[in-house]
Amino acid sequence: PDGVLDAYTAADLRVALRECIAEQPAGLVIDVSTLSVVDDIGLTVVAAVAQQAARWPGTRLIVAGASGDLVHAARTLGVEGYVSFCHDLGAAKVEISRWPVPPRRRQQIPPDRNAPGVARTVVQEFCAAEGVRGEDAAQLVASELVTNAVLHAGTPIDLTLRLIPPMLHIA
Repeated sequence: PDGVLDAYTAADLRVALRECIAEQPAGLVIDVSTLSVVDDIGLTVVAAVAQQAARWPGTRLIVAGASGDLVHAARTLGVEGYVSFCHDLGAAKVEISRWPVPPRRRQQIPPDRNAPGVARTVVQEFCAAEGVRGEDAAQLVASELVTNAVLHAGTPIDLTLRLIPPMLHIA
């Protein structure tokens, strides 16, 4: 983000962060070195997105390049409980490289009548490789999602499986 963060621009930051998280990264670095926070309440959007991202898709957030005033405001508002802070981008990159990357498989599936079966096979293979139990339920969920995509979208399907114990995320 760049520019001014206040109660008005916080919504724009929330949208941008959610777009990044939709790609399901293991971690996300937010470089705020060129961001001016004029209204501390705008920082709460970072905490809200971090809470949501931790639940799904399991993405953790790091704020890099924050001034002392920004870190103090984040502590006061309770943001620090949901987001890590690093003094610069380099330190954030080192920190994020230490985080474990959850097992993940992404499979592109053509939108045809074979798509649900392909999805079930992908789930079965992933569950077997990662030792996940309850693969029948996961196969059913994936099959239903892919069927809906074939019927209603008709576009190539990106099936993503991520294991963030104790949950298997299917998207």
